[in-house]
Amino acid sequence: MAERNERHKGLVLHARDTARGDRIIDFLCDEGLLSLFLFGGPKSTLRSAATPFVSAEIEAYRDRRSDFIKLTGVNILETYEGIQKSFSHMQTASGA
Repeated sequence: MAERNERHKGLVLHARDTARGDRIIDFLCDEGLLSLFLFGGPKSTLRSAATPFVSAEIEAYRDRRSDFIKLTGVNILETYEGIQKSFSHMQTASGA
């Protein structure tokens, strides 16, 4: 039987909000690119990790019946604020 709880160390590449206010995070780790589902909207304590260019160690729960991987815990290792600011400026300049 496969383990449903997982731990990964990696980098948040992208985060997007859903219509319900939850968030989907693209997380790059040794196992590849994972799409993690973050429930709870803006008041979630896990929301701080849902920012691009955050290096973190995460805990996740893989649902056997669907392809969703739910983010259940996070330990932020580094935030790379300089990259976040530069990236934001590049997006603004390019009209993205």
